[in-house]
Amino acid sequence: MREDIKRHLDASIPRHITLTEAQKSKIMLEAPNRMKQKRFKLPSIPFIVSVAIISLSLFLVIPYLKADFQQLYDENLVDVTIPYAPYDSLIRSIYVDNSEEMIYTDWNGIYAYSVETGTKEILVTPKEDARIHLFDVNENWLAWEDITTSTLNVLNRNSKEVMELPNITIGNLQLQGSTLIFMDIGVKDSFIGYRAIDLSTMEQHEIHELTGNGSRSSASVYDNLLVVPEEVETDGEQLVRFYLYDYRKNILIGEYEVPYEMAAFVTLTDNKIFAELINEDENSRLGYIDLEDGKLHEIKTPLFSEYAVYEDYVALSVVVKDSTTVKLYQIEDNELKEVPAFKNISERLVRPRFTDDGVLVVNGEGTERTMYLQDP
Repeated sequence: MREDIKRHLDASIPRHITLTEAQKSKIMLEAPNRMKQKRFKLPSIPFIVSVAIISLSLFLVIPYLKADFQQLYDENLVDVTIPYAPYDSLIRSIYVDNSEEMIYTDWNGIYAYSVETGTKEILVTPKEDARIHLFDVNENWLAWEDITTSTLNVLNRNSKEVMELPNITIGNLQLQGSTLIFMDIGVKDSFIGYRAIDLSTMEQHEIHELTGNGSRSSASVYDNLLVVPEEVETDGEQLVRFYLYDYRKNILIGEYEVPYEMAAFVTLTDNKIFAELINEDENSRLGYIDLEDGKLHEIKTPLFSEYAVYEDYVALSVVVKDSTTVKLYQIEDNELKEVPAFKNISERLVRPRFTDDGVLVVNGEGTERTMYLQDP
């Protein structure tokens, strides 16, 4: 009997939840107690009745198991409220996992807020005539563009040295370790596309020249891979083509096409290229190209306005009553299973994004403009 209950208990636990043997034993021990409280008797009975009793035992245990799951998500939820920071700064903020900092800009300067100590540090001294637009950061480097001077700036956060690359207008920038990848719009020369800079040597090289009709999404970096989306026309048909590079070796690995007019929020993760796939006058869809088979797979979703993905977790901005908010799901067989994140938060949540280590960051629209960090 005990082994049957244990087997059914193991089968009922979702893949994303890990219980220790001690936790399982505790739940097993509670099952008979719950049954006693309900005054059930266990006479010597046929096998089919035994199965019914096992099912009833699980019926009694599962509410407590679900409560444990909810508690696990609640324990892994961190709220961050930065005093006096404007909302348009917080909505673009970036969380750095290793240093536990929230980095944000007020357009004139860049700041680091320590989640652990609640203190603020100035990383880039504010200037009234500065206009900081794009930026990215990790524990060792900070890169930003000042659009008033068309300058790309890089701060070595360890040595405090600042390097300037003048006369550059960029459309996107991303840090991956000590490599900076950015889209050069072609102010200095005729090249329009993606370049990479090794920040330890400041050597740079071209990766991909844009030749299509533009894109609704920037490129995405994951480990040593870079995917660049472009909207193209082939034989009168509008479609999206993805170019996949090993940016360290500077080689093109593959090209993939999907029969959609546009792709938004392109994200490379877990050997898959995810995108919101869009045709005019149609509801958008969520899909991915599996780099193992090179095929497009579509995921069943509710209607959504924005998404973020990390491995097999997807955060969607979905309709709730007459507004939208963020919910977290796990992908199972190309379907979504909602997980109990943010259940105790009543305010509207917006702008989902995952960190490099898989922490989900969302902005709350309550009076304090609190941000929430959920570790799945």
